[in-house]
Amino acid sequence: RTRNPGPNGAGWNNSAVTVSFGCNDNLSGVASNTLAGATLSSEGANQSVTNTGSCVDNAGNVASPATVSPVHIDLTKPTPSAAATTAPNANGWYNHNVTIRYTCADALSGVAACPSDQGLSSEGTAVASLALFSRDAADNVSDPSNVVTVNIDKTAPSVLVTGVTNGAVYDFGSV
Repeated sequence: RTRNPGPNGAGWNNSAVTVSFGCNDNLSGVASNTLAGATLSSEGANQSVTNTGSCVDNAGNVASPATVSPVHIDLTKPTPSAAATTAPNANGWYNHNVTIRYTCADALSGVAACPSDQGLSSEGTAVASLALFSRDAADNVSDPSNVVTVNIDKTAPSVLVTGVTNGAVYDFGSV
């Protein structure tokens, strides 16, 4: 019995799996071999393949059917998303650093790697997060997460004195 390709370290495949069966007899030899395997190409956990056909030796002994199980196939990429952990003020601005949180989902094999939170600290309009990737247990890699853009202004406004000259002397009530 062979599987091609074999599963990854987590026991999953992210492509079709071909299962083949062999026939051998070390004593009287093989008289007939009509064994056939199969290719599993659908997604699913705990799939199995049992050989069809038969293996008969020269003494007339028939081999028992063999099964390869479990076969786990996940063909679907995980889905990452990103969002700020807090909302901006009513004008659409933040006056502090912003944390972008990444969340990832995978319905079959499960998420193996999801990006860590990202901090945005630069000031300006449209400060952008990175578009990052996630990976599931079958080694499928996602499309990039959505890019989050925010407006950050951490600098307080300055007060300007107008109508008078700095350092000048004025009579009381003249200005």
